[in-house]
Amino acid sequence: MLHKEAPGFVANCRQSAQFLECVHPVAEGVVTDAWLDDIVTSSIGLRWAAAGPFRIFHPGGGPSGLPIFLEHLGRTMDPSFDDPTGLPPHRAGPRSIQGP
Repeated sequence: MLHKEAPGFVANCRQSAQFLECVHPVAEGVVTDAWLDDIVTSSIGLRWAAAGPFRIFHPGGGPSGLPIFLEHLGRTMDPSFDDPTGLPPHRAGPRSIQGP
């Protein structure tokens, strides 16, 4: 359920963002497009289909869930996770991360 209007369909926006993140390693010669397709379909794609990005990381924080996971491991995924909400500064806004 959407809480407010936003441009674009949420799933399409996520797909676009994921695609843009995939273009860089292909353009840099790190992997081929075929390898990247295999990587996504045999790993992250399966996980997200089963639980989604927030629920996948929630158990990693133990009983306290996603906020603790991000506090301990968020910076290893991206240095911008220094914000205590676990969101990059440009997206932190007034919200906070809560577990499922």
